Amino acid sequence: MPRERIKPGRHGKIAVTVVRDAAGKPIRHIAKTRLRDLDGALRKVEATGKSKSKAIAALEEKLARRVAPSKSEITADTLVHRLAERWRIKVERSKLSANTKRRYGEILDLHIVPRIGKLTIAECTTQVLEGLLEDIADEVGRPTA
Repeated sequence: MPRERIKPGRHGKIAVTVVRDAAGKPIRHIAKTRLRDLDGALRKVEATGKSKSKAIAALEEKLARRVAPSKSEITADTLVHRLAERWRIKVERSKLSANTKRRYGEILDLHIVPRIGKLTIAECTTQVLEGLLEDIADEVGRPTA
C-alpha cells in the first residue's frame, strides 16, 4: 500500500539527527522534514538546536513562518513601507476614481506608514493592527480607520 501523499502546505514526519564531536559527545541536533509547498513541490526543510526538543521547536517555527516560493518580492520580512509603496503603484494603475486614489494615499502617508512603516509584515500582529486602527479612530474618526 503506497504512502499517503503530503497535502499542500503540510509537512511529513520530523526526523532528528544528532551531530557528535570526536569524543562522541552531542554537539547539536538537526531536525528535518519534507514540506509540500502550495505549488505542489516537495522541499526539504531543516533547523538545528542544542537539544532534540530545541531543534524540533526551531523547525516548527521555521515551518510556521515559511512562505511558499513565488515570483513576488513580498515576504514576511518585507517592511510595511515597502509594501505600501507597491500597493500604491497598484492603486494608481487601477480604475479607481482620482479622489479615491488620493484619499488612500493620504491615509497611507498620514496614518499607516508613519506608525508601522518600519515594522515587517510578520511583526504586524492582530494586536498591533488593532491598536493602530483604534488610535486612528480615536484621533481622526472611524471612517478613516
